[in-house]
Amino acid sequence: MTSSARILVVDDHEDNRDMLARRLQRRGFEVDTAEDGYAALEKIDGQPYDLIVLDIMMPGLSGLEVLQKLRETYPRAELPILMATAKSESQDMVDALSLGANDYVTKPIDFPVVLARIQAHLQTREQAPSLPAPAATLPGDGKAAPGTVLDGRFRVEEIIGEGGFAIVFRATQLSTGQPVAVKVLRSRRAAVGTQTVEHKRFEREMRTIGKLHHPHVVRLIDFGTLRAQLREPKLGWVGDGSEEEVVEETETRLVIRRLPYIVMEYLEGETFGALRKRQGPLAPAQAVGVMLPVLSAVGAAHAAGVVHRDLKPPNIMVVRGADGHLEPKVLDFGIAKPLDEEASVLTHGDGGLLGTPEYMAPEQIRETREADARADQYALGCILYELLTGKPAFRAPSYVDLLQAVSMGTFPRPRELAPELPEGLEAVVLRAMDAEPERRFSSVEAFGKALLPHAAPEVRARWQGSFAVADDPPPPPRGPEASELPTRSVRGADAGARGGEGGPTDGGAPAPQRAGLALLGLGLLLALAAAVAFALK
Repeated sequence: MTSSARILVVDDHEDNRDMLARRLQRRGFEVDTAEDGYAALEKIDGQPYDLIVLDIMMPGLSGLEVLQKLRETYPRAELPILMATAKSESQDMVDALSLGANDYVTKPIDFPVVLARIQAHLQTREQAPSLPAPAATLPGDGKAAPGTVLDGRFRVEEIIGEGGFAIVFRATQLSTGQPVAVKVLRSRRAAVGTQTVEHKRFEREMRTIGKLHHPHVVRLIDFGTLRAQLREPKLGWVGDGSEEEVVEETETRLVIRRLPYIVMEYLEGETFGALRKRQGPLAPAQAVGVMLPVLSAVGAAHAAGVVHRDLKPPNIMVVRGADGHLEPKVLDFGIAKPLDEEASVLTHGDGGLLGTPEYMAPEQIRETREADARADQYALGCILYELLTGKPAFRAPSYVDLLQAVSMGTFPRPRELAPELPEGLEAVVLRAMDAEPERRFSSVEAFGKALLPHAAPEVRARWQGSFAVADDPPPPPRGPEASELPTRSVRGADAGARGGEGGPTDGGAPAPQRAGLALLGLGLLLALAAAVAFALK
């Protein structure tokens, strides 16, 4: 059985690599080769091997570095690795064994010795009492069918969410029987290795959720990497260098990838978006009552040095607490950014927008790296606006028009859509949604404190201590550029500064809140660029 094993030979010396590969093939092994460490990692990431023969001394990425990376994912029992080196110093062998090598051989290679060691390790691997879970077979789109077992531990029940980045399954944890939510990176995002931006964002989301211990942030249960066999259509199929060879001549190809996943508590309820669609506008006290826990959770993230950057109704779940009250939970920290981290492709994208335009602050659309905690506050203001009025603040016939409206701060005042709203509550919403970041509240805690007077008495008593911060002064005056275009209504937080007086002068949409001609031109250019990027996704 060992003679049919699949072996990868990694050596930067072509003669050594080809000679060993040919001799192993004559013994019945399936053999692939890689000329350096980077090529080896790409091959291993997309296809299964039973054993690797790995040269230590290679330019770029040494064999020891490759070994160290592989052992982050593959234990010794799953993937035996034999180190080959021209050196005979004991320290090299000690280093290799301490990093997880199963064995070593010295050059020039004595083939009978190498063959005996390969066969011994393959036999040990076959006889191991417990090997890692077999690869789950998934369709090409990664949508696991009910009953599929992921990583040998989580049985899929149904798909509960999906996007371009990941798929979320409701699953049963087999060891405990409890329902969980398993978020798996889409296979096409994992196709080119573990060092991609998508992989790193996924890992960041796991770390972020893990360090945020707040009752209104979804709880992390587990994480890992699963082996998945994906049947992808053969017609029009283009490889990326990480796939397995054709296993059988059918209309599909079998591709094996390693997909990272996050396991979170399963929340049985509905999103803010579903709540709003089902119930319509919420009463002011009810809307404020469900928003205060969200502000507390986001404030905790800010205190931990994390900006969410994608707060929107679908990313907030509402469940019924033990006392029957609605309890919101903040989800999806996939594009969250540490406040103290310098901008990179990981945190501000590769030219496209990171976030959802309807809930993105104008500065986030202009330049994602500018987004700080005030951008989250703006998004929370947009969500509260939608809960109170039953409609999103920004609606437009096209993507370009939408980005322009957000950049200009053009949206109907809440009381135009819901005249019964208290003027003071409208003023709070408008200040949080001000297009100028410096005119918003100083923090989400200050935003929460401004909302407390509009909460039900028992809710106010519950959250009073969480928002015990000093009152914010009135927002600073606007810069001179704000008067370069004619206004059509009171701008954002000006209503709060004047106690809510001064409604629209012509019954139209609110005036631009940051309406300089230069900004208008910049916003249009960015909108066009972003629309192209969006269309090409």
